[in-house]
Amino acid sequence: MNFTVIGSVLAAILTLMVFSYLLGNNPLYRLAQHIFVGVALGYATLLLLGNVLIPRVLQVASNPTGLNALLVGLPILLGLFLLVRLIRPGVSGALAAPLAVATIALNIALSTVAALAIAGALTGTLIPQAAGTMLPLTVADPLVLLGNLVIIVGVLISLYYFQFSTRSTSGRAGLSLLVAESGRWLIVVALGATLGSLLVSFVTTLAERVQFLFGVVNLFT
Repeated sequence: MNFTVIGSVLAAILTLMVFSYLLGNNPLYRLAQHIFVGVALGYATLLLLGNVLIPRVLQVASNPTGLNALLVGLPILLGLFLLVRLIRPGVSGALAAPLAVATIALNIALSTVAALAIAGALTGTLIPQAAGTMLPLTVADPLVLLGNLVIIVGVLISLYYFQFSTRSTSGRAGLSLLVAESGRWLIVVALGATLGSLLVSFVTTLAERVQFLFGVVNLFT
């Protein structure tokens, strides 16, 4: 039995352990969760060590200038100070100063992650979506023109629904009510289409896993 067959058998066992959740929360399902989290963390740690930390340290060793040493040594030092956070708060004496530095390092890390998340949301989601609604209305093809109109009007009435919902419901009447309700139903349709696509993805994944299980069974028949 080669390593490919062993890997397939282990994958099939883990798949069945996950499927056991259909019978309720049980130790096998929780064990599969723990294995998945442990393997994911171990893989991420190896990637960070092999692709980030060790190459940077070797780069400093090959070119030990002051700037390179500072850019690499300072983050490593702050990371080591984060280990002091494992100690319970309220300590005093010699560990008080490292714990304060560890708090500063944690604040720097959280601030950096928050800034990267905001920048990623702006450049990856908000700005492209806003630019995607700025479509021309002077195209010659009537089908393209109709599609552009649907997108532009759909975005406007959806935004108007959220703006209008902040006001008192007693003021809803006439055209404003019609536009707001149209925006609400458009959002409902969009969410339904999104959930439908997710359901199709889940069913496809389930079918692939069932097919994989039958393939593992065929290995021993």
